[in-house]
Amino acid sequence: MKLDNDTLQVLKNFSAINKNIMFKPGNVIRTISSTKSVLAKATIKQDFEKGFAVYDLSRFIGTLSLFNDPEIEIKDSYVELIEGNNKFQYAVTDPSLIIVPPDREIELPNPEVNCLISEEALNRVMKALSVSQLPEIAIVGKNGKILLQAVDTRGTSNDSFSVEVGETEARFRMVFRSDCMKLIPGSYDVSISSKGLSHWKGATVEYWIAVESNSSFEA
Repeated sequence: MKLDNDTLQVLKNFSAINKNIMFKPGNVIRTISSTKSVLAKATIKQDFEKGFAVYDLSRFIGTLSLFNDPEIEIKDSYVELIEGNNKFQYAVTDPSLIIVPPDREIELPNPEVNCLISEEALNRVMKALSVSQLPEIAIVGKNGKILLQAVDTRGTSNDSFSVEVGETEARFRMVFRSDCMKLIPGSYDVSISSKGLSHWKGATVEYWIAVESNSSFEA
């Protein structure tokens, strides 16, 4: 088995959510943050014939980079990377030492907010977060518009950056911590429940991200 560039991009993204991961048999990989506020799922083109756990995903990705296009063979206690005469035996870890996300699908309870956020809009707001050092993203409904914002709802800064992403008749402000917004670049169908959970569905990856307690919704 070989991992393509799309899968490697997913793994790099998942390593920013949680440093360890459990690969299970099949072509679906999942991760969950240590605080359990972010869960991510991706369907990839490759199939893992058996499961194994990696304690440090960034280190595993770095090991893969020692090769151009290695073949991966999964053994009982290690993963062997092979390319020509070059081999690396990467020791796997005990699954009990890592946080394993649930296999069951998560259903969003009655999402009241739905919008499509383009890759351009998301990139602009993420850049604003970095440049202005703002700690949160908010999806806001007011005056008939849905806005994607970079904000500070709990601090002293009044700075904000907004991009219009849709229309609505409702009034709401759904707030997310910026450290939870580690998304692969792309466009996302976003659904948000006032019960405290959101779903971000991209082309290959889905994220379930907790909504902050100071969020609000008015029908």
